[in-house]
Amino acid sequence: MGCSANSLAVDMARNIMCTHDNSNAVILSTEILSTGWYPGRERPFIILNCIFRVGGAAIFVE
Repeated sequence: MGCSANSLAVDMARNIMCTHDNSNAVILSTEILSTGWYPGRERPFIILNCIFRVGGAAIFVE
């Protein structure tokens, strides 16, 4: 689901943590941009490559 799944995952973790006392959550998110990768040299088109180059994030919630 890409970037939109991040907010759903955070909300789901919050709901689970409200239900279960003394619980933790790890949310991992990754984005696959192989179809949107721009191999050229025009700067305006390279911005997305720079912003989403790594394509992953993690958060630990207590």
